[in-house]
Amino acid sequence: MNGRLADLCGMEGCRRPVGHVGEHDRFPTEAWDFFREEDKQKLVKAGFATPRGGAKGGYQNHVLRNNRVIIPYERLEMVDLEFYRDGYIVRLLPEQYFAAARVPRDEFLGGGV
Repeated sequence: MNGRLADLCGMEGCRRPVGHVGEHDRFPTEAWDFFREEDKQKLVKAGFATPRGGAKGGYQNHVLRNNRVIIPYERLEMVDLEFYRDGYIVRLLPEQYFAAARVPRDEFLGGGV
């Protein structure tokens, strides 16, 4: 990754790259093409999680115990990464990565998190 995001179309809220072919899409799946296929499927399954217990707001666990876990960046320091033998993925939001438009925060410029 070169640290530069593609410019987005923006038409009708489209988040596909400028100059894309086809219809506009507010939630394009090609944004996740850098993930392995099994990791993309985990994200898809999480998006369609089935609520349980009514108003409790919990979601059923539809993944296997040996799948990779997604760790929010803001909780990374609280987690013992050695615990995840099968690997993990860090969820990093754009506002956590960028200090300003197209300018990564200093902590990401040192070559590692």
